[in-house]
Amino acid sequence: EEFVSGNFRYTLYDGNYVKITGYVNQPTGSTLVIPEKLDGHIVEKIGSNAFSNCSNFSTITLPSTLTTIEGDAFRDCDGLIEVTFPKSVEAIHGNSFARCDKLSKITLPQGGDGCFIGSNSFANNPCLTTVFIPDGLRCDNVWTGSPFTGSPISNVSFETGITEIPGNILGRCESLINITIPSTVTSIGDSAFSNCA
Repeated sequence: EEFVSGNFRYTLYDGNYVKITGYVNQPTGSTLVIPEKLDGHIVEKIGSNAFSNCSNFSTITLPSTLTTIEGDAFRDCDGLIEVTFPKSVEAIHGNSFARCDKLSKITLPQGGDGCFIGSNSFANNPCLTTVFIPDGLRCDNVWTGSPFTGSPISNVSFETGITEIPGNILGRCESLINITIPSTVTSIGDSAFSNCA
């Protein structure tokens, strides 16, 4: 069963947890604010295609309760410039922020229990050139595509103290020029830098 709260459409799972499935009217304003609760229920997920093709907002405020962003959730959001993920986020699935023409700054989850980022999560974003990779990220295998495929990533740095660079993290980043790898790194995953320039 689907419910409506304000401008959000949502479903409930496990009794008290919300998955936002969409909106009633196209969101307006420069910032899309996702609340921690809807009708007293905790917001944990943003569903597939929930906000795809929305072009009005340039930033997104995500709640500290959020754990999962499903595939294509914000795909083709042409106005989106910046997004910061809270440390509670455990999964950013495939194509969730793909083809966002103005997206130029992302802050991936830091300090949590680690986060999975799916294939093509941030693919084909023409303004995304710099990425900071925190500790604890995990990726899909090489056969399904790198998170940043087709985006012109040229500068990459990793969190201080990181020991492992995840496999496939920067595969097919053909514009890659500068990589800063901490001296603490002891392991580089399969195809971490495959098919780069």
